[in-house]
Amino acid sequence: MVWPDIFLSVGTGFLGSLLVVLFLYTLRPRIEISKEISEQIGESGPSYGFKMINKTPYPIFDVQVIIELITPKSVPGGQIVSTRRLDLPKDKFIIVQKFNKSDPEAKYAFRVRTTEKLREIWTAESQYLRVSVLARHAMSGFYGVFQQSYFTRGDIKVGSHQYGIGMHIQPVV
Repeated sequence: MVWPDIFLSVGTGFLGSLLVVLFLYTLRPRIEISKEISEQIGESGPSYGFKMINKTPYPIFDVQVIIELITPKSVPGGQIVSTRRLDLPKDKFIIVQKFNKSDPEAKYAFRVRTTEKLREIWTAESQYLRVSVLARHAMSGFYGVFQQSYFTRGDIKVGSHQYGIGMHIQPVV
């Protein structure tokens, strides 16, 4: 074997591997998180809902949702943050189906709800909520992390998220 052949073999092998990795890299989860928080008041008090949609043309699995109340504090030399994780009765989903607008059951959409008294614990103007969603793509196995922050209590709207692809809050009738 001659040196140019060796370099050509190594170069084409590297290029082929790179193309496969780049193709698989495009197979990552894509999740949309609602920009509004729904509030419903029941007999046991208020509950707050957060809606997410799997925008991927493949199912996602190992889905985990974390909601934190972030409180920034000024200290000498800068700023630190403290976090309080909100309790979610259901924060893990085994699988969420692929995005399909014509799915009448909207299996691509999922919601989480907390019954913590959000309006009472979110007291300071500097505080904000952060929703983090971790999910794995069913075909490639790659993880994706998605976040949405809510900086004002004005993001809380009384009502329920629309069914299916809609992300806005509608009044409960």
